[in-house]
Amino acid sequence: MQKKILGLCLLALFYLVACNKPNKPNKTSQKHQPKEEEEISKAKMEEVEAQSIDTLTMLSSKLPSDAVKAIIEVKSKDIVQLISQKAFATLGKQYVHPVQGVRFSPYSYIDLKKDQVYSATQIMHAWADSSVVNWGIQDGEGGPISLDFPSYYEKYIYNKDYKTSTKIKYNDTEGTGNMIDNWQKAYPNALMVEYYLEGTNPDFGGLDWGSLRLFFEAHHGKWWLVGIAHGQWTS
Repeated sequence: MQKKILGLCLLALFYLVACNKPNKPNKTSQKHQPKEEEEISKAKMEEVEAQSIDTLTMLSSKLPSDAVKAIIEVKSKDIVQLISQKAFATLGKQYVHPVQGVRFSPYSYIDLKKDQVYSATQIMHAWADSSVVNWGIQDGEGGPISLDFPSYYEKYIYNKDYKTSTKIKYNDTEGTGNMIDNWQKAYPNALMVEYYLEGTNPDFGGLDWGSLRLFFEAHHGKWWLVGIAHGQWTS
């Protein structure tokens, strides 16, 4: 009888120990489960964000033409104002394409291999840069356009007061010379705004006209400045 009672006690003790023994796999699972859920949630959020960016870019580039034109015209007006004020720090920070930067073309022909391209950061500090740069080949003379940025600005960017222009073209041009105008091929995904000013010197018969062209491309739901070109009569 005593042996039977002793056996029942041992069995009960074994049962209690088994019930109170910690379940290590479950404990580990509970410990890491929140972290795994957090990582999954983060991954999903990143995926949604990427899809949203792609959607914004698509919508931005496929808005009705009138809506896009309105957006670009507002941006171009502000940009021309900044250029007239030599406010390149603001221009680089707010408008220059964050990946492509901005390309400077001294004439209507866009040379994708030789034209100077400034990043947004570089353009922010360009006015204080006294380095002489080769911007291309001079029309007629054939020599190199070797100038620092302020000198290039005076001759090939803002050589006239373009903010006063009343002839503003959208994806079209007013002034043409003999040089090839390849902007549509060079910027197949871009929109262009041209600020044109007629010639004023009677001795030149109107050939002293000038234009400032701005090129925009969509990126992450916003239109960014990717190119600035100068227009003038070329022989």
